[in-house]
Amino acid sequence: MLDGKITVYGGEYYYIRIDNISVGGMKFMSTVDIPIGTVIECRFNILDSSFRIFAAIVHKYTMVSDVEYRVKFDIDRRTTTELFQQLNKYLIVQRRKKS
Repeated sequence: MLDGKITVYGGEYYYIRIDNISVGGMKFMSTVDIPIGTVIECRFNILDSSFRIFAAIVHKYTMVSDVEYRVKFDIDRRTTTELFQQLNKYLIVQRRKKS
């Protein structure tokens, strides 16, 4: 699980827990209620790289105290490549920790 933060409409930042991430999007948990279709700015770090990616909320599931979101990234080729490389490195590091 990774930590990150989001902003809606360029407002204040909200901290999130990222449960799943790929080059296409991510799933995260938050206490903030955001409508489906809203474009958000996502910021997170993976190993030695910082990312700032815009995304649209495509799915929302409300639970007792949190809301689970799935977003689709609006991402350029350079950022896609860097994110892919960092995710692969992150997975290798995580596997080595389990060994």
